[in-house]
Amino acid sequence: MNNIYLVGIKGVGMTALAVYLKERGKRVWGSDVADVFHTDAILKKQRIRVITSFSPDNITDDIDLVVTTGAHDGLKNIEVLAAQEKGIPVMTLAEEVGHLMEAFSTKITVIGSHGKTTTTALIAFMLRHLGLASSHLVGTATFSGFNGGSFGGTDYLVVEGDEYVSSLGTDNTPRFMFQNPDFIVCTNIDYDHPDVYKNIKSLEKVFSDFFNKLLANPLGKLIYCADDIVLRRLVLKIPEEKRISYGFTEEADLVLHFMHTEEFSYTVFGARLHGEHLGTFKLPFMGQHNVQNAGAMILLSQLLLFDIGPIKKSLALFKGLSRRFELIYEKRGVYLFDDYAHHPREIKAVLEASRERFPKARRILIFQPHTYSRTKALLNDFVHALQDADIALVTDIYASAREVNNDGISSKDIETMAQEKNIDTIKYVTDRLLISTLKKMLRPGDVVITAGAGDVYKLHNAIKKLINDGFSQ
Repeated sequence: MNNIYLVGIKGVGMTALAVYLKERGKRVWGSDVADVFHTDAILKKQRIRVITSFSPDNITDDIDLVVTTGAHDGLKNIEVLAAQEKGIPVMTLAEEVGHLMEAFSTKITVIGSHGKTTTTALIAFMLRHLGLASSHLVGTATFSGFNGGSFGGTDYLVVEGDEYVSSLGTDNTPRFMFQNPDFIVCTNIDYDHPDVYKNIKSLEKVFSDFFNKLLANPLGKLIYCADDIVLRRLVLKIPEEKRISYGFTEEADLVLHFMHTEEFSYTVFGARLHGEHLGTFKLPFMGQHNVQNAGAMILLSQLLLFDIGPIKKSLALFKGLSRRFELIYEKRGVYLFDDYAHHPREIKAVLEASRERFPKARRILIFQPHTYSRTKALLNDFVHALQDADIALVTDIYASAREVNNDGISSKDIETMAQEKNIDTIKYVTDRLLISTLKKMLRPGDVVITAGAGDVYKLHNAIKKLINDGFSQ
């Protein structure tokens, strides 16, 4: 199949696939809404055509395959229905990723509620740094000089696996269930996606079902974080010889231990595998969660029998990911960062990392909640996480394309609950008043962080202008 059309091509997963397919020699194009996305620049640079509308007329007879995202009505999208009427094969993104994985000698899937994108990127960067014939599909626009998707050979493939359903309402198969990897790396399990999972137990079952895929694979191995309580309990169902762990706990197979930070930019840590000291590692990030992510990569490298020296160099050279505590701007002593954090645990992690890097700075978090269902289900947890910021400005909820109503929740409810707990640092601000509110409080030395899985990054130009033009204090 040489002519492949992607419905919802601007999503990070779809853009990664588009670039990967083009590098494999395929003719790729697709459609999406006209809104500006973080991936627009990549698609333009790659000269991948994007049609900014959904129409049955876009489905031409020369298309060999249509791949659709779960957004924009998924398998019920009008273009998907048009393709099916024409007899053109249709796959969801999840199905296509599972299909293309079969061509690779060593297949690695990274999953988890938090940290999977960074961990996948670290592994992908390591494989390229070692000069191996490797390919990757990472759920980010760019990372450390690479696009989220790339083809570089068929020896190794590392992909990010997602526990969300393939196409809500029409194919509720968890996306990663289409994959059959040799190695599963699992960072943690935390309650999320309340629109499809009623509780943590239902989420645990999905992860457990995926782990069980390794049982039929003689080479199959589960690499998991032993610091995560849920994971530690869940993996007991997997035979001991099929699993290996990493973490700060002494019970892990690969034991991590924090040493110190350098110049408030680098984290130095050590690692022992089954009691053998592997040496000292230098990671250009802050935060315990990032050391854990690096630990997953180190442990995988040892299972693949790679020399530890080049692994250390790979870690030290890694330059980060787009929308993962990404430095956007700095002037007049004010720093502007952006992060994809949209879950309470992720918010706490990015605030922890910012405190480590800027221990004396005032941290102003601009948080855009993502989906009504998540905001409602985790309301109390959001308040608990946001209070770690010196000031938290909460903007209007960014609704998912899958949501049809507001579920009786709004961002104002976060402020209201905070006030009930006598927390006065969390404020709801409408999108219209956000910049003027920020102008009144911003001062030299502040660290501003935009966070959320929606389009909060669109505020960056206005914030940069505010920094350039001066502020009230």
